[in-house]
Amino acid sequence: MAPSIKNLSGYLRSLSGMRVQESEYVDGDLPWNASQLSAVFCYVIKFCSNSEHDALSHKIRALDELASDCIFGSNSEVSRNFSEMVASIMPDLQKFFVVPKFSDTSLQGNELVISFVNFLLQVLDCKTDPNIPGDDLIGTLRQELKFLVTVLGDRPMLISDLQEVKTLLEEFEAVADEAGKVVFSSFFVMDRVIASSTNAGLQILLGKIELLNAEIKEHCVKFSKLESCITPQTAVDSLFIVDSVLDDMKQVMDAKADLIDDLKDHIRILHEDLMFLRSILKDIKQQNPEKVEESKEAVKQVGDLACEAEYLISSFKAGDLPVWYLTLRLPDVVKNINLIRAGFGETKKNCDVEVFKVAEDFSATVSLQDTTSPTDDSTVVGFEKDADEILDQLIGQTDNLQIITICGMPGLGKTTLAKKLYNDLDSHFDKCAWCVVSQTYQRRSLLTGILSSLREVDRETASSMDDAKLGERLHKTLKNRRYLVVLDDIWDPIVWDDLMRYFPDDGNGSRIMFTSQIKDVAPPDSVIHPLRLLSHDESWELLQLKAFKGKPCPHNLMNIGKRIAGLCNGLPLIVVVIAGILANKKEETEWKKVEESLGSYIFADPEDRMKKLELSYKHLPDHLKPCFLYFGAFPEDAEIPTWKLISLWIAEGFIKEEEEKLPETTAEEYLVDLIDRSLVIIAKRKSSNGVKACSIHDLLRELCLRKAQEENFRQLAKVKDDIWIYDKHRSSPSSYPSLSRPYGLHLEEFLRHLSDPSCLPSMKLVRVLDVSSRTLDKYEEERIPLLRDLRYLGAGRIPSSISSFWKLEFLRIASGTVVTIPSDLLEFVRLRYVHIAAQAKFDNDCRVSKTSNLRTLSFVRIYKLEDEDILRYSPNLRKLKCICQPLLVHRTAGAYRYPDLRFLGQLESLKMEFQSSFRSEYTEINFPTGIRKLNLSKIMLPWEKISVIGELPNLEVLKLASDAFEGQRWRTRKGEFQNLRFLKLDRMKFSRWNVASSRHFPKLERLVLHKCYNLLKIPSQIGNVPTLQMIEAHSCGIYVRNSALRIKEEQEEYGNEELKVVITGDMW
Repeated sequence: MAPSIKNLSGYLRSLSGMRVQESEYVDGDLPWNASQLSAVFCYVIKFCSNSEHDALSHKIRALDELASDCIFGSNSEVSRNFSEMVASIMPDLQKFFVVPKFSDTSLQGNELVISFVNFLLQVLDCKTDPNIPGDDLIGTLRQELKFLVTVLGDRPMLISDLQEVKTLLEEFEAVADEAGKVVFSSFFVMDRVIASSTNAGLQILLGKIELLNAEIKEHCVKFSKLESCITPQTAVDSLFIVDSVLDDMKQVMDAKADLIDDLKDHIRILHEDLMFLRSILKDIKQQNPEKVEESKEAVKQVGDLACEAEYLISSFKAGDLPVWYLTLRLPDVVKNINLIRAGFGETKKNCDVEVFKVAEDFSATVSLQDTTSPTDDSTVVGFEKDADEILDQLIGQTDNLQIITICGMPGLGKTTLAKKLYNDLDSHFDKCAWCVVSQTYQRRSLLTGILSSLREVDRETASSMDDAKLGERLHKTLKNRRYLVVLDDIWDPIVWDDLMRYFPDDGNGSRIMFTSQIKDVAPPDSVIHPLRLLSHDESWELLQLKAFKGKPCPHNLMNIGKRIAGLCNGLPLIVVVIAGILANKKEETEWKKVEESLGSYIFADPEDRMKKLELSYKHLPDHLKPCFLYFGAFPEDAEIPTWKLISLWIAEGFIKEEEEKLPETTAEEYLVDLIDRSLVIIAKRKSSNGVKACSIHDLLRELCLRKAQEENFRQLAKVKDDIWIYDKHRSSPSSYPSLSRPYGLHLEEFLRHLSDPSCLPSMKLVRVLDVSSRTLDKYEEERIPLLRDLRYLGAGRIPSSISSFWKLEFLRIASGTVVTIPSDLLEFVRLRYVHIAAQAKFDNDCRVSKTSNLRTLSFVRIYKLEDEDILRYSPNLRKLKCICQPLLVHRTAGAYRYPDLRFLGQLESLKMEFQSSFRSEYTEINFPTGIRKLNLSKIMLPWEKISVIGELPNLEVLKLASDAFEGQRWRTRKGEFQNLRFLKLDRMKFSRWNVASSRHFPKLERLVLHKCYNLLKIPSQIGNVPTLQMIEAHSCGIYVRNSALRIKEEQEEYGNEELKVVITGDMW
């Protein structure tokens, strides 16, 4: 068993540097960098589980114990003993500065070399003493080693069966061994004679690398002449990957135009070929399932070639590949793309005709085996109220033809509920038909199915009729009759668009009922009825009903049965499945086994349980697939803030840029689309009724993980027992994440537990890092700059190396103390989002000279005029949260004013919290006219000044809290708050609120009162606002409670049954 080095790592991290004190080396000792030593020990212990290293393991354990004494004591003798023990172990450590053999590790081939060279790079990346000999040459060595690691991960070196690859790999290993000797001599040898030879050894090594580079060139030339041997790995995610590499190519052209003169033609040709393949992929997606299946392997090849191109372009972009290598490799990629193009030649010629054909007759098949009227084999549990509401819509309300859609995620019981209603209403309608549409649609088959269900024609007769005759027969059959037609499992709005002409509207109460996972399959004027998850009690009721066939549950199974019901997560499908398992189990021990292994029971039969879920994924548009699969990166049952999800999607490159539309807007549309498809659940709503937080059902999260693994969207790699990393698109060629960038949240807590930092160099293309639950120490901060492609960073504080992340777009700091924002950060061209959890202040020496692209900033102090001036360089701000004080405008006169943010012309959301000392004598205040959401507290203005807010033309959400205004009376005025939809008054001390007319808040939808103890009543005119949906009173006085109830009673007398009143908390 490998020894623990927890104390050793901690002690070394606390040291800024260390010098071994040994008398015989006094005149010639070299400094030992603590970070380098830590990297060595972290690397070495991976091999200490092998019995041949037992002696070294014993020494490391002893050193770890001594490190513990050093941490908790300041005895110089203990520190000296520690240094001496390190010196005594150093000869043992030297043995590991060569590429390990197969017997030492589970790695094979180039994985061994990659792992070892990454370790050397980690040592070289640590800051060292500038007096080390050959420092410039060491920098050159570092760059060359990065190149060699990148080559080892490229396709020419991954075909291990080729003898040329085996021979070249031996050359790589020899160079890596030599590099290990040089690195050890440079940093860990104390003999001056040996150390003095380091420079010469470096020069010899660089000469050998130059020879190896020549062999690499020769191998690349030979490899390009080989017959293509692409093994498809990447699945239907190919279109997204092509888009990703096209984006990378654009960035390379923009950022390195002066370096790629020799590459311009190759990149241009590659760009053209990829654009062609992109159009092919889009055409394939529009074809019928049979055609898509025929092209599946070719689509995978496109994805793999796109991955290969992205690997090369991204590595070049990161500075790890020289121009000459890219010049050799890109033509080979283009050659293989042309082979695929040739295969797609006929497809491209015919694609327009095929797509037209698909649009014309929806040439897909549909199983109609279930089109006859279903029997009522299920009892609806938990949806009694839903059934009553839908029943009322089916038999009343309007005589016009009405479409009613029951929608929701798979397994909720949409079909079961529809079946019950269908059977219950058989006598109410003249004609009833039930037909399953399923995931594909063909007009002819569906018309035949409906007529067969109506018993008007049999299938044999229908086979002799064309589409027009079938449609005419259906219209004639339904004309002047009250009918109910159920179209079960409908997926596309085009179905109704195509069929509607066959369903007459005779004003006799006819109905069409859809069941679907997508609420938008019906026209806008239809009735949408979404189903919810079952409560725990409802789940238990259903479980009992199915497991015991209506008989009572035995007493000894009651408690465990309730626990099992809770594990079903409210999804009727799972409840029924588990009940079926339990029905034949009568003993408590058997039920306990079911409880313990519930997950495996749920997913034991993917054909029966997961097929419907997979249909949800199949029918997603290509741009939504990576967004949906990304939910698998979040913890189970996580409530995901919308801002975070959207930020991550943008940072990862999932959101395509659209002209005149912000990426955030596009991302929100993507999320709403996923919600409408019942794949994502709304967990919380914003005051504006938007989505504040969302979640995903465990079944759907499991689907994300499964599909991601099947399609190599990301490969799950285990780095340590408590660290998991998602790797992009393809399997890693090493034991660590590959050189391609991994996706997002996988890095949460990564550095906290990291015991082998040598994997960091191989993660240099990662875009998302979230370690916001802790503060990085100095040791960790030294490694973070390696992740130079970061777009999203969540941390406990702003790293000192923040200037390295010039590509950063999103920064979230979770510090509980005041954070200083450096000038460099404000000049990042791409930075769009900065959130500081506590407070942020601008650096006293902050000098901003460039306009930023910042869209969101919170919480920043505005304490002086200079703070306002800095914000002027962020004219694109749309959301701002700030802490304010009066601004001194004339020191001699002692003149102050409120902050004036009217220069932020695009600002839509503003939260201003004022210091308690900010008094009402500063009565002039102004806001940007584009404000849609305003949150104010402690401003202490007189109520008369609220007109400045009431006159804001676009204001929709207003939150006033904690003495935002002073005085006993608020009297509203005509013409104010004309677009306000949400009003919250929190801990406001006024007692009288006069609203003369409902026209003072003509669009108000929701009123929230919280701890307004002095308020005597809610104005009755508020109840007359026609758009008002809800009044909430939380912990207010008895007068507020009574007036809210009185308003509700009055509205009910007027026939308004829709107004909801919610009253909670103590009343007095």
